[in-house]
Amino acid sequence: MDTRLFSWRAVATASGLALLACSPGSPAERSASTAHVPADARPYADLSELKRQLEHGPEPSDANWRSALLGNVIRHRPLWSADHEFGVWVKSPDELGHVEARFDPREAGLASVSAGEHVPTCGTMTLFGAFERAYQVVGTLAPGEHRLVFDVEVERRAPDDFDPYFDSFREPLFPDILWRGEIALDVSVVDSVDEVLEPVRGSELDDWVRRSLRFDLREEQRGLGELSSENPLVAELWFRPDEPPEALRTTAFSVEVVLREGRLALDRAVLVPGDRHTLAVPLERLQSGGPWTLAVEGTGRNVLENPAVERRYAGRVEMSLDDRLRDLGG
Repeated sequence: MDTRLFSWRAVATASGLALLACSPGSPAERSASTAHVPADARPYADLSELKRQLEHGPEPSDANWRSALLGNVIRHRPLWSADHEFGVWVKSPDELGHVEARFDPREAGLASVSAGEHVPTCGTMTLFGAFERAYQVVGTLAPGEHRLVFDVEVERRAPDDFDPYFDSFREPLFPDILWRGEIALDVSVVDSVDEVLEPVRGSELDDWVRRSLRFDLREEQRGLGELSSENPLVAELWFRPDEPPEALRTTAFSVEVVLREGRLALDRAVLVPGDRHTLAVPLERLQSGGPWTLAVEGTGRNVLENPAVERRYAGRVEMSLDDRLRDLGG
């Protein structure tokens, strides 16, 4: 598991969960996402109707299940880019209890995805699982129109399968397998991410990127030993933004940064918010050499992982770093 779970990336993932929990998308996005779904499978606003049917009857139909799962448990972008692996956003169906929904694609070469747990776990593991599974990669799709059919199984496990630690849980109302069926997602795949997210530039965006790129020091850990004063210090570049203004919250930021001493490029990395990159130049040289500049350019890499974004940063900035780098050891 990525140890940066509590970085901005993790917060963005959690925001994606909130988007799924509170709203299945804007009306336009929701309409586009369901335009090719049969009329009996229009998404429910939430899972409350399905829960009522399970508890009090009548037994939910296949159409009821599809209506409940679409948008509430699994969600996708109907327009995707061929230069990104296709992925979906999932949310645990917690309203139904300890339930796991598994989606197995029929098309060869694509990966299964899942949401929820059919056995209870501690709160920490539940939190980690939510961060880890909110966005899941399905696989590579060629340009063109795709209808992805998933075989779906929704399971809740019986109490005698639980660890005794969880004996306080009441008897479940539902059988082990709540539903087996299928769900189809229609996807149009285009050649470039710029056909999915509008590339945008501007001084406000540039200024926010400049403020978000920070430098920090850490001790270099060698092997599995404890950190100690004998370990050398290394400099890290950290894409650590403050909370973006409202106008930027639907903009994806992925930047390629190039560290230059004069005209010589000495280090290069692609960062998204939350990422840290250890500079390949020793700290002593950073503090004594120069002149140092950081050339930054927006890229289209890793920009489709947040369902809320509608555009991507495509600007360029150049930053003088001499003062900031020399102050690192102060």
